[in-house]
Amino acid sequence: MSDKRYDSLIGKIKRYKRRIKVLERQKYASSKYIKRLLRDNAKIRRNVADLVYEVCPHCNTEVAIRWDVKVDGFTAYCPICGKKLYLCSMCDKGIENDGVCGFGYADDSCLQEVGSYGR
Repeated sequence: MSDKRYDSLIGKIKRYKRRIKVLERQKYASSKYIKRLLRDNAKIRRNVADLVYEVCPHCNTEVAIRWDVKVDGFTAYCPICGKKLYLCSMCDKGIENDGVCGFGYADDSCLQEVGSYGR
């Protein structure tokens, strides 16, 4: 083998080694990036799971509030108009009673408020 060809092969090997090092660094950075994305995704999913969406009957605005009906109950207050807001979308009494809701339109009350259901 001639010296020129030998030097050419050595040069290629060195370039391949440098390229391999670059790829290894990129792989390491990518794995850290992917882990960070997964961690951020888990945080976002936890935060979204706590949100309750409801339409306020007083101001007709769809609101999203962070609420836990087991702890806080089924009654909240609209952040827009400040009036009482029943979290009917979180209630399963209507499903249990063949679609009959326990909301009393006459006195603006809910059976969930009276009882301790869901708490």
